[in-house]
Amino acid sequence: MRATLRLLAPCGLLALTSAAAPSCSVYDASLKEPFPRESGAAGAAGATGDGWGKGWWSKQGDNKCFSAGVPTGKDRPAPSAKPDRPPFFVAITKLRLGSQNVDGSDNGDAWKDIGFDLDGYCTSSPTCGIDFDNAGCDQGTIPARIDGNDCRDNNFGRFEVFVAQTPEVGAKYRLNDTQFNCGLCAGYYNFLIRVTGYNGEPDDDELRLDVYPSIGTETTTGIDCSTATTPSTLCWLSNDPFVLDESGFGAPAADGGLPDAKVFDAHAYVRNGYVVANLPDDSSFWFPTEPSDGVNTFPIKIQKAVITGRIEKGQDGTVVVKDGLIAGRVRKDDVIGGFRALGLCENEGQLYKTMVNYVSSNLDVLADGTNSPMAPCDALSVGVGFEAKEATRSETTGHATPLTECVNAFAGAGGAGGSAGGAGASGAGAGGASAGSAGAGG
Repeated sequence: MRATLRLLAPCGLLALTSAAAPSCSVYDASLKEPFPRESGAAGAAGATGDGWGKGWWSKQGDNKCFSAGVPTGKDRPAPSAKPDRPPFFVAITKLRLGSQNVDGSDNGDAWKDIGFDLDGYCTSSPTCGIDFDNAGCDQGTIPARIDGNDCRDNNFGRFEVFVAQTPEVGAKYRLNDTQFNCGLCAGYYNFLIRVTGYNGEPDDDELRLDVYPSIGTETTTGIDCSTATTPSTLCWLSNDPFVLDESGFGAPAADGGLPDAKVFDAHAYVRNGYVVANLPDDSSFWFPTEPSDGVNTFPIKIQKAVITGRIEKGQDGTVVVKDGLIAGRVRKDDVIGGFRALGLCENEGQLYKTMVNYVSSNLDVLADGTNSPMAPCDALSVGVGFEAKEATRSETTGHATPLTECVNAFAGAGGAGGSAGGAGASGAGAGGASAGSAGAGG
């Protein structure tokens, strides 16, 4: 079981002394100065529109529809001679899954303003003014799927609205924005993004992003997210160390330090203050949870994933990321498999059939990233908005309890046993995970 007392480390992310504790991130103070803009400053350089998929890459299309578009490698800025700044980590503070506005209020149409125009088609987009029913793949006899505003593709976000508004799914399996963000705030789980080789300027032609799943902070707030929403004053702090899940590690580091992540982009870039990264196919995005967290997180594998976010300097001098977006395509079988991993299976009868039918009826893109009007659609487009702030990595690593298909995660609490194996003691952590799986099944 995770500890529920918060330890405030004596150092912060801006500690500059060599006596800082091992879990602290130590930076040169000059890192603060060149960042593109202050958090909260009016207007982002080169941005157009309201963000969440709209930016300098967005433009008027040949079909007279304004398209949110999607940044590509062709948008990479010219090489820079500026020196690189020290590496740093950020962790996610909030997600927008599709059913809520930026302020957290419910809105069944919120998904329409989150995402990229992945396929370049404006399929009945409400903002287009022309009712195009063409699409990038064959949708069969089912009427064309509707794009969001500015031709955004985000049928996964639309699906999230269906899930959140269906009590038999959203309430029973605790799948909704409010509870998910409560768990993020409480420090129960996260993803840490390591930024390496960034020059701190509005434009940088190459840097590296590594994306690590985390089983949460070393100590958490102890909030019961199954029943509570959380004021931001109780959320994790930048000096609360996050424990990385070893399942996200790639090959061991040559210097014996932190391994690179399995999910990464070694050739990301920054343009007009926005970082742009392309991730490997089958990139796994599951925020590792335990039954004791009181909240579920949906496991998905994204194809042709793109991450963007506007890098800023916060009021305290630390790094923040605004207007973040994780977008791509999720195969039909992976969406259904995600629900099976959470325990929604054939034994639920009509509810399971309804879920499968909804997914099957809303496929709108091809998983391989191509367009072929004659090829049957095989994936849901996805756009998930996020915000992040600078974070501290713990020297301790651990193992999340793996999900077991068609076992309800809330059936037993034994899964908490493997949540935090110590550094250098992977066997102990893995053993706890195995015991936890058995407990969940009980």
